[in-house]
Amino acid sequence: MFNFLPYFADGWPESQLAEGGVNATDNCGGASGSLVMMAYGYPDIEPQTWTDYEYGPSYHGGMTLESLVNFVQTHFPNPPPMAIEAPANVAAAIADYGAQGFPCIGWFYCDSSANILQYPSPISHFSPVIEFDGNIFSIRNVWRGYINTFNAAQFNAASVGRILVFKRSLNMSTRRALVRLAYMAGLGREPESVTAIDGWANGNSDDEAMVTAILDSSEGVTYRSRLRSGVAGPAGPAGPAGPAGPAGPAGPADEVLVDTSQFAKVKHGHSGPVSLSGSVDVI
Repeated sequence: MFNFLPYFADGWPESQLAEGGVNATDNCGGASGSLVMMAYGYPDIEPQTWTDYEYGPSYHGGMTLESLVNFVQTHFPNPPPMAIEAPANVAAAIADYGAQGFPCIGWFYCDSSANILQYPSPISHFSPVIEFDGNIFSIRNVWRGYINTFNAAQFNAASVGRILVFKRSLNMSTRRALVRLAYMAGLGREPESVTAIDGWANGNSDDEAMVTAILDSSEGVTYRSRLRSGVAGPAGPAGPAGPAGPAGPAGPADEVLVDTSQFAKVKHGHSGPVSLSGSVDVI
């Protein structure tokens, strides 16, 4: 199951009729491609720009999946990996890709008003698949911006048979965060690399499977066992030395106390030996 609706702008700016002007024409490929790329956070590139680039200025007509791939690769920095596929069961394939966070553009039979048909037609239409609740598929029909819904059998009947898969998870930012949390909670450390984070985020069909795989890894089992037994983990590196504290207040000056009574005897004519029997205190 998957739901990509939160990743797409409300109001669907790439609805061909709603947007109007030169975009209100046969450029469902550019409209679909632009919607998916905006879901990834890229800027909006108008549908007519797609067809102008691929087929020449002022072209109004259909595109191929191959031309969509070419436009994405030449106009968006660090584009997601893409694959054109012809699965035997289109509905099942899209359900599987969607569960991994991979959006797909479907190719459907339609009439001249872009109404989706469940039988072969000489006219066809691209639109992104945005949701599967376990029973019903929802596509965003880019002609008017509305949602069409189908069960799996209806979806397969309406499909021309080829799809464009964008193989970078729309859920990646959330899943990366989950990977880091699972590492810290279940392994007691940060992930070893960005590549490791992406590998976990892309390699499992859902969040629960991903987190469970990290926690139940041999390292995770060992770490939790050590925590339960109270065995300390390896010491971390020493932190940097702190700043020096302020100097303390100065102490009183040294004072020497001497008993001068014997000196007084000398002053008054006593001739006996002088004895320094008085104490000397150093404070």
